[in-house]
Amino acid sequence: MATISGQRSLVGLASLTSANGAARNGATLQLGTVAPGSLLVDITFTLVTALVVGTAAFQVSDDGVTFRPLATLNNAAFVNTTAAVTTSLVVPIPDPSAFRFFRVVLTLSGATTAAGDLSVATYKWRKPGYAQI
Repeated sequence: MATISGQRSLVGLASLTSANGAARNGATLQLGTVAPGSLLVDITFTLVTALVVGTAAFQVSDDGVTFRPLATLNNAAFVNTTAAVTTSLVVPIPDPSAFRFFRVVLTLSGATTAAGDLSVATYKWRKPGYAQI
């Protein structure tokens, strides 16, 4: 399927593991390129270690340096209690257009993480001036 002109995406965080409890800050997205109300974050946690928890948080900034939490309707957390699991979720982001920058923060915590415990995020949005289809 071809990408409709005006639809954009950017890898927010490449697929990697992280030390237990270490927050991984995502790429900074300039919100001037995002049509209000169109920003989504596509998150996937691949958890192979029992009792590992994957958590997503969202942040906004006026200067691209100092970030503050952005409250969403869904605190995206995934828990692996027994066996290997891959879980994906697309999170709609409340309109952050009052700010200039956005990023996702992914954290793996709980049990000690292994090389196979992975997290990845992709930003998806529509450019200003393009109709929603």
